[in-house]
Amino acid sequence: MIRWDFKRGAAMRVALGAVVAAMCATPAAEAKIFKGDLCRTWREAKCRRAVALFERGVEGTSVATPNEPTIVPAPVGSGAAAFYVAKGLKTPLFNGVDLSGWTSVEGGAPGEGWKVVDGTIFREKNGGDLYFDGKFENFILEFEFKISEKGNSGVKYRSWNTKGYGLGCEYQIYDDINDKKNPPRYQTASLYDVVVPREGTSKIKMGEFNRGKIVVLGNRIEHYLNDELIVSINVGSPEWNELVGKSKFKDMKEFGTTAIGRIFLQDHGCQVWFKEIYVTELKAAYPVGCLGLFYRY
Repeated sequence: MIRWDFKRGAAMRVALGAVVAAMCATPAAEAKIFKGDLCRTWREAKCRRAVALFERGVEGTSVATPNEPTIVPAPVGSGAAAFYVAKGLKTPLFNGVDLSGWTSVEGGAPGEGWKVVDGTIFREKNGGDLYFDGKFENFILEFEFKISEKGNSGVKYRSWNTKGYGLGCEYQIYDDINDKKNPPRYQTASLYDVVVPREGTSKIKMGEFNRGKIVVLGNRIEHYLNDELIVSINVGSPEWNELVGKSKFKDMKEFGTTAIGRIFLQDHGCQVWFKEIYVTELKAAYPVGCLGLFYRY
């Protein structure tokens, strides 16, 4: 679909945003426009604004309509797209009543260790990993979680199956409070064994539910804990390649590069609770035509 963006007063801002995004698609191109610290500051602000604008757009009953899709500026490093367009409303992955839509790794019934208790998905005992029956590419995943004392779990995404076992990027969930020796690469909201939490960020709150969020837009991955940005990384960047090269995933070429994959909750032998699980899917939009004043999605 190709749409013209001049409408309702916001048109010029959107059109100019497309032009700037096209001009600044790469660090080299952007450096010709913005110099030194200003360039770096602008790029970082653009990343933050992308998520902020999206959240403003989905707060309420409508994310996107056929006539006026919500447009999200593409985070720096996410790829060639100028925008991401929400496909629809936030979609609940858990109905609060039963495990409809959730399966084992092979696609069968969930393991008996997973139960629905008081409106939560509860890992009571061994049940294997719990998979949602669907695959996702660009999305924002929101959820709430609580972990038992000295517990360990996680939410995995962009996963693929190998020999009956799921592998993928992981939003780590861990009791960092009672295990102070836990290395940063294994702390809550880290990208497990690869990207450590940003310096000075908050820890998990034990004994209560925490809010987690995973943002995946093209090559860009972000993890949030209780609305605070904890991890941000561009898949395929020199930083990414260096960190993966030092991790247990160094020999797995699929790690992080699988564009479309399943989402699953990890069974790591500990009690863990999940609720309020929502996903909002997005699709990439690319500038086309003269000066990028049109976009295609």
